Amino acid sequence: MIRLITIFALLLCSCSAEWHLTRAILKDPTIIQNDTIRDTIITPERIASDSVVLPKLKPCALNLTIPINQNGVRGQIYIRDTVVSYRVVCESDTIYRTNTTQKIIYRDSEEKSFWSNLERIIYGLVALLAVLLVLRFIPKK
Repeated sequence: MIRLITIFALLLCSCSAEWHLTRAILKDPTIIQNDTIRDTIITPERIASDSVVLPKLKPCALNLTIPINQNGVRGQIYIRDTVVSYRVVCESDTIYRTNTTQKIIYRDSEEKSFWSNLERIIYGLVALLAVLLVLRFIPKK
């Protein structure tokens, strides 16, 4: 009984797909090719603005504007008495990304030759003969 379970378990076990792929690449290295994927990402323009009241500052006649223009960000910071506010514009940007991956090329096999078709017929006949022999030796009740 243990032998039967062991044989059944071995029949159900199979090799992983990675093993089969490795064997296929060893047989024909041309089935794998490098593929370059180019991607373009466009970010939209964004505007941010806010105000902060600083009550601990003494009111004064301070009127100051500080311009900002750095790395695609432009805007101004305004200081008026006890209020600090800003308005910043992040400009639209385009990002180009290139990624290289390996791609498997699937090719249909060539037309079956006469001998490969003959092999299939022979294997089918042998299997049919084996089934008939097994059925012949099973005792009928």
